[in-house]
Amino acid sequence: MLTFLKILRRRRKQKLAKRIFNSLNLDFNGYKRVYHFHVRKSAGTSVNAAFWALGGLSLKKLKREPIAIGKKRIFVRNNKELIEKGDFHFANSHIPFWNVDIPNDTFTFCFFREPYQRLISLYRYYKWVEEMPSEAKKIDPHFTSLNKYSHWVGNSFSDFLDNLPKKHLMNQLYMFSENYEIETAIKNIEKVSSVFFQHKFDNSIEDLSQLLNLELTVKRERSSSNKISIHISESEKSKALLYLQPEYEFYNVIKSRYEH
Repeated sequence: MLTFLKILRRRRKQKLAKRIFNSLNLDFNGYKRVYHFHVRKSAGTSVNAAFWALGGLSLKKLKREPIAIGKKRIFVRNNKELIEKGDFHFANSHIPFWNVDIPNDTFTFCFFREPYQRLISLYRYYKWVEEMPSEAKKIDPHFTSLNKYSHWVGNSFSDFLDNLPKKHLMNQLYMFSENYEIETAIKNIEKVSSVFFQHKFDNSIEDLSQLLNLELTVKRERSSSNKISIHISESEKSKALLYLQPEYEFYNVIKSRYEH
């Protein structure tokens, strides 16, 4: 629960952010601001970190703050109201495309990842939270909410597949269609300024730098979950691929259209 003083500080910060945003009028090759539709486990935190670094910020410094100011740049995270107001230079959130109104003059982008590999990464991540809570608590500012759902891991990958809510199982498709409709998701992707892929991460950061006239550098964060060992049987993999079939159909269309 937010204390009165914390609420007051955030309100003051929002007013300051509005003044800075209106007075600086930064230009990102014709855009006033940049927004990242952040799909979970698609290298999104590392992408965000490349932008945060422009303001001398990092995940550790930001913690769970919805708005931050660094080097006269405004950063907003996971806050629908602040995103829709538009007083920011860079913002990111997990809020689905269909549930947020992005202001005009905003460069928008999203990173996609091979669906099964994304799911494996998500499984490993929750196992890390479950098996190494002390380390996860130190590293991830969202530990409390993550730990609340670590029971999704169950006793096997098969349990994880059955426990994981559909919107997390197929988060890439859900990000662009509330009802998991592939055609709707594809049409919504056409409204996004640029599309990138996790397996071409370094090249994508270079492309973003050129598109926005910024000097972005790769800042990889939260890689500790990679130390967690997992076992997945062939039958479990087949089960996962079956569950992911709609997302694969969506992903393959996006990949064929936008990968370069």
